[in-house]
Amino acid sequence: MADTPLSKKEYDEVKNILSNKEQRMSYLLFLLDKQGNTVKYIRNRTQQIRADTQWPRKIDLKTRQQGSSTEYLLDSLDMAFFIPNQKIGIIAHKKDCARELIEKAVFAYEHFPELLQEANPIISNNKGGIEFQNGSSIWAATSYRSGTLQRLIVSEYGYICKRLPDRAQEIKNGALNSVSPDCEVIFESTSCGKGGDYEDMVMKAKKHQEMGLPLTKM
Repeated sequence: MADTPLSKKEYDEVKNILSNKEQRMSYLLFLLDKQGNTVKYIRNRTQQIRADTQWPRKIDLKTRQQGSSTEYLLDSLDMAFFIPNQKIGIIAHKKDCARELIEKAVFAYEHFPELLQEANPIISNNKGGIEFQNGSSIWAATSYRSGTLQRLIVSEYGYICKRLPDRAQEIKNGALNSVSPDCEVIFESTSCGKGGDYEDMVMKAKKHQEMGLPLTKM
């Protein structure tokens, strides 16, 4: 049976969704809930705040079980799928967490409408990352050293600073140099107590905010 062509109204509705990021994030994304059910991604209050406060250099002191990491991941999937030649790196504090992030991104992609998947298929999929036909990619690992990134997300940096100080130093000396000032770096983590580079960054950012100073890219 031949495909039924879209009416002008239907075409305009689809065009409006695909051309608007907020619409795409609301209509296209699915994930598994804690019970293993496939559900549409609907931002909670915390996730919406993350979406509304994007900046090239961001420090996110988060609380657990609020979905901040999921928001950053799915936003990165949207960025990679709809914008060509975007390279996104995610540094996780544990290898299994890195794998889970890629699996979640693949799951969301596989629930895109079939026509979208055909328009921009995944051409490479392994435990370390996925690459799309449009030249964009998402990689997740416990470190990152080579290549230029348009976005770097460092997940649970507080944990890394407290438990793995050598890796934290490697991130500062290596991974951060892979991102230009005009591109994005997001440090997101729960608090891991006093001491360490992450606490220093949070306190510096808090003081900056309390003084009412303008945001900068560095």
